[in-house]
Amino acid sequence: MTTPLDSVIVHDLKNRLALLADSLARLQVLSSAGEAQELAAGSHAQVLQLTHRLSGLLLTQRLASGRRLPVHLQDESPAQMLEELADDARLLGGGRLQIEVRAAPELPAMWICDRHLLRLALDSALYNALHYAVSRIRLAAALGEDGMLVFSIADDGPGPAAATPGEHSTGLGLQVCRAVAQAHRNKGREGLSRLSEGVGGGALFELRIP
Repeated sequence: MTTPLDSVIVHDLKNRLALLADSLARLQVLSSAGEAQELAAGSHAQVLQLTHRLSGLLLTQRLASGRRLPVHLQDESPAQMLEELADDARLLGGGRLQIEVRAAPELPAMWICDRHLLRLALDSALYNALHYAVSRIRLAAALGEDGMLVFSIADDGPGPAAATPGEHSTGLGLQVCRAVAQAHRNKGREGLSRLSEGVGGGALFELRIP
């Protein structure tokens, strides 16, 4: 059972890891030696994953206590969020995978959403895709036929059906991703998240925000 002190400690750890991640990112740029740059990049990737897991733990604790997720809505750029996700994918992939990025022509310039929550869900799906992908990952953002903003992450791995129960899921867990989506409401509609078999195989994660 968690206590308020546990949450304070986790918040502090998350903030300190964020500062360390920023320092490592700058060190990676400044490092001229190949080995030093490689070590900085690897350390940065690990810190990003630890920060993400701690953020996921905080959300899981909130859900377990029956509280709603805090939502801070602002105008955000879907194209910028997609490009930032792609940058992380290239960094964490370490050149092992081909990262395909597609922002649809009809993608709105701005969308009202909670950027932090969306990135938690998208980062979870990205880490999952990086784990299972064989050669490529496709990242996309578009406006769905239902008028919702749709982010998708697809990999060419074995797909959800080939994994053992609970194995091929997002880092936050599908329950938390679903909660992130449903926390976004507009004109009587809720967002939704879905993990399914890709058209050409592999796994397809979709996050739809009204």
